[in-house]
Amino acid sequence: MKFSIEKREIEKVIPIINRILPKGKSLDILKSVLLEVSENSVHITCCNTDIQYNVSIDVYDSEDGKVLVNGSTLISILKSIPSFSIISFEEVNNALKISSDDTYYKIPTLNPDDYIEVNDIRENLNMFKISRKKLIKCLSKVEFCTGEDENRLFLSGILWDNKGELTNFVASDSYRLGLYTENFDENYGEFQAIIPKDVYKILDEIEYENIEVGFSEDYMVIGFINGFMNIRLISGPYPDYNAIFPEGIANELYIHKNEIETKLKAMTPLNPETFGIKIDKSITIFAISDNGEEFKSNLLGKYNGDNIEIYFHYKRFYEIIKEMEDDIYIYIYSESQPVLIKSEEENLKYLIMPVKL
Repeated sequence: MKFSIEKREIEKVIPIINRILPKGKSLDILKSVLLEVSENSVHITCCNTDIQYNVSIDVYDSEDGKVLVNGSTLISILKSIPSFSIISFEEVNNALKISSDDTYYKIPTLNPDDYIEVNDIRENLNMFKISRKKLIKCLSKVEFCTGEDENRLFLSGILWDNKGELTNFVASDSYRLGLYTENFDENYGEFQAIIPKDVYKILDEIEYENIEVGFSEDYMVIGFINGFMNIRLISGPYPDYNAIFPEGIANELYIHKNEIETKLKAMTPLNPETFGIKIDKSITIFAISDNGEEFKSNLLGKYNGDNIEIYFHYKRFYEIIKEMEDDIYIYIYSESQPVLIKSEEENLKYLIMPVKL
């Protein structure tokens, strides 16, 4: 097996491989990368327990064959080679020789036949085209709301709830819930799938804007011009998130995003776990730290409702506010019901539970 390639071609896939390769203790086979040459292309495969990645890149001066090498070592070598270099790979006596100019490296190889079988199942699925950047935005708007409860793994992922042309992306840690609705202008049918929360970070490393997405019983499949990715789904079912949204007449607080974000940021020296909003003749935001330190300030906004004093978890609430893009509407139904937070951007909504002191 041998081939030559420009570094700028192979370095495009390094960030994805680096993100997929397991960190810490893991089986040696999962820490490896498979390089397989055929028909003047090198097919690069890597995987972990949840993600399988395969990409093809054109090469020259090639001979067919395959090798399996340690992934982190391969990446470190490739990063050390100067930009715009030509890199040659050749299997020599159970080792992979990597050469560039007057420098070469040799790293031992493993048996490639022992590697995990990674199959391209796209032809068996209903694949649909989608904008990568749009999908990243949808997922990033709710990803931070996911939970880490080992007994409820479905909360560690993002629900993809497809309803024809509309798709709801939902995440919740049981203390708050994020819901982002996107119209993709095409009818993709009706289905639900729970995908890992870090999918959008992997999507951010793909260089192509237009991608294809499909779902099997076990995998979300992402296809692009020169490869594919199989991402293991999280087992469900996901709870009925629509049932969580409160009904009835709410107390309504309208406030500029910059106004409340500035006041929340001003609290950070106290490192508060919770903070409160009190509304009577004026709107007051306040916090008391565990050491007895106090913060208090007036909020400029408009309010329609009864006098109320309500408390929230500081970090969870602040993360929601930072994701809003417009002025904010806060709907308070009672001190024991979820509070609805949304902006003039109608497709983005959050729920957060008040806390009791």
